[in-house]
Amino acid sequence: MRIENPRLDIASRERMDKARLFRLCVDPRSNKLILDKGMNLPGRGIYLARSLEAIEMAIKKHRFDRYGGLSDELLAELKEELRHD
Repeated sequence: MRIENPRLDIASRERMDKARLFRLCVDPRSNKLILDKGMNLPGRGIYLARSLEAIEMAIKKHRFDRYGGLSDELLAELKEELRHD
């Protein structure tokens, strides 16, 4: 099966369709990692599968460390987005 817009999930390191992923990027003003809901903010984004398991795996594997870590606010926002899926 061919993936239309392949992106690498930072938790599993698996290539997935962009539609199945969150896009996160570093906000140039605050230098904090933020959720890019429109998937169009400037900069190199990182992609994370839209699941609680992927979030937990990425935290456990310290995948957010190089981007300044995962704030409590961003974690809450990701979980809220999952509730709406």
